[in-house]
Amino acid sequence: MSVMLKVKENSLAAESRIIRRAERRRNRCTNCAKWKRDHITEVQELRGPKAGLTKSFLVCEEGGLQFNGERPRDYNRLRGHRRFVVRVEARATHLARAFLKGQSYSQVEQGARRQPHWRSVDLMVAKYATKEQLADQMYALWKETAQRIIEEHRLEVGAATLSKLEIKEREAGSLTEGQLEEMTDAPR
Repeated sequence: MSVMLKVKENSLAAESRIIRRAERRRNRCTNCAKWKRDHITEVQELRGPKAGLTKSFLVCEEGGLQFNGERPRDYNRLRGHRRFVVRVEARATHLARAFLKGQSYSQVEQGARRQPHWRSVDLMVAKYATKEQLADQMYALWKETAQRIIEEHRLEVGAATLSKLEIKEREAGSLTEGQLEEMTDAPR
């Protein structure tokens, strides 16, 4: 197993923590640096130059105004980067490390509903795996098993959700026998 993947995993975890801290800073009042939710006293509506255009502002205890519309663009960028780039790459790195350590997929992830970004996992395994691991097609079998487990779990969760809906509909008495048969016969 490569130390490089361990370093990568640790740096992705640190990046996520740093971004989360920066997100929290964006949620502080610019006037007094307190948390917005802790000290906002009222909301004021101010009319803009165009008719009907209003912006709402939060008034903090210090008397300053804060725009209460959309979150700042940098907050959205930070949050999106953390959720859709760093998180995806961290999961791929975690799965590549698990394969290289010889762990089965079921030991590493339980209850995953979505497939990971297999292309990233493939690239890391190709880069760091030994020749024996690649020659024996071990990774191909591991990946196939992982995909099957994820798909089975996704179907189980969907079936459980459907059965909960069926129970609620029966209790409400609004589901006829014909509708019930259609729901159970329908492909999932």
